[in-house]
Amino acid sequence: MEITTPTLRIGAAYLFQVKQDKLSIEPSLEFISHFDGRRNVLIRTYPMSFDLSAGVEFNMFKVFYLRAGIYNIQQATNDSGQYYTSIQPNIGAGLKFKPVTIDYTYSNLGSTQTSGVGLYSHGISLNIHLKEKKKSTKRSNSP
Repeated sequence: MEITTPTLRIGAAYLFQVKQDKLSIEPSLEFISHFDGRRNVLIRTYPMSFDLSAGVEFNMFKVFYLRAGIYNIQQATNDSGQYYTSIQPNIGAGLKFKPVTIDYTYSNLGSTQTSGVGLYSHGISLNIHLKEKKKSTKRSNSP
């Protein structure tokens, strides 16, 4: 049986226009609150724990996008018992040609300092945006 606990996510982003319709930068920050007790995340308390994710997106000509971010910040120990901070980075890119969007993401899901072996994940998505046909609004001029 699987139990899903409540999570509250509060995030913000701001779009900086470097050159109008040519280059923009959009940093983002998200605070994640978990309500299922003490977790191994950035801020560990009982009964709540708080995590953080941050990222930035570079947009060129509203067609090409580059993204980078971090998430899942944890304290861990190596084989010697020394503490270190573990962070999961991710990068991505996207192409947007109306009505098609192609996105690629690369993330290291399981890298550890002690083993050096990671679980790398590649994600590719294709979105096709379909527009709804507008209804004709012809009016009759007859009385």
